[in-house]
Amino acid sequence: SQRLALLNRISSQLSRTLDLYALYDTLVREVSAALDAPQLALFTLDSEGGSAVLAAHQPANGFPPAPLIAAFARARETLTPVVVEDVETTAILEPYRDSLRHRGTRSTLILPLVASGVPVGMLHIEETRTRRRYTPGEVELAQTLANQAAVALQNARLLVEVQTRAVELGERNERMTFLNRMANSLSATLDLDLILRQAAAQLVEIFTADHASLMLFDDNRRVGLVEAEHPYVGAVGQRLSIPTDVVAGEVLQRHTLAIEDIENDLRLSAEFRGNLTRCGARSGLVAPLVSQGLVVGLFTVESRTLREFTSDELELSETVAAQIAAALTNAQFASDL
Repeated sequence: SQRLALLNRISSQLSRTLDLYALYDTLVREVSAALDAPQLALFTLDSEGGSAVLAAHQPANGFPPAPLIAAFARARETLTPVVVEDVETTAILEPYRDSLRHRGTRSTLILPLVASGVPVGMLHIEETRTRRRYTPGEVELAQTLANQAAVALQNARLLVEVQTRAVELGERNERMTFLNRMANSLSATLDLDLILRQAAAQLVEIFTADHASLMLFDDNRRVGLVEAEHPYVGAVGQRLSIPTDVVAGEVLQRHTLAIEDIENDLRLSAEFRGNLTRCGARSGLVAPLVSQGLVVGLFTVESRTLREFTSDELELSETVAAQIAAALTNAQFASDL
């Protein structure tokens, strides 16, 4: 009855939250108390059941343990506990003996946390006071607690995944709204200057950037000229010598470039770097504008903080560039009539 009461209490504790870190702390605290374990650590496993990452340990201010990879592998493969009465004489722990001695470990119990037949973590229980022979009842109790914890951790992980997908879906829907708005506004006019100014403003919005500019190339692809920017910092009218510029050469090859550190990126000429840093930018994205098979210019978006542009943002830049280029082409056709 005492064991049942203990299990019910810990189950209640674990079910009160789906916050992963709160679950980690609750698990190590409750299991440590239930098994009178002076040292205990919880490791989580990645989705393939591979590398182990320390999630929490007791005592929290103690020396953090390293994963016992070979012992974890055995527990993962068999989905059963690994019980070690004497760490000094157990071959599977030989590679970690110095570390265990440093921690004062005499005996250890390793338990797989298994949810739906898949290991999601490892409990590493250590006895430092004396060699301890874990009884079958203690091992059974510990594994039951581990099974409860595994279900709770799996539920918390699933919630995190759902929340992440919801955020990603929300961001994707927001970007689609921006794209539709851009397409509508750019197609509503054939005024080239207005198209460029609107595009610059919308680039700042869609990429959550600090500044954006649009540069058009001359017919011979020798000189680029900044035609529009948002907000205004005096970049309009700045020129770029295309044949001698590495980034311009990449753009002519229809490559989109993410520049994470403008100050130290060796691809940037002094001329191009100056154009980007005029607004105090530290990171930037450069994308080609392609009209009827020809690169007619480029756009840049800049951030005043160091920023790593994601693969989704690089893909988005290509879609945005195509919309801008189509609007420019229509405006050019109208002016030629």
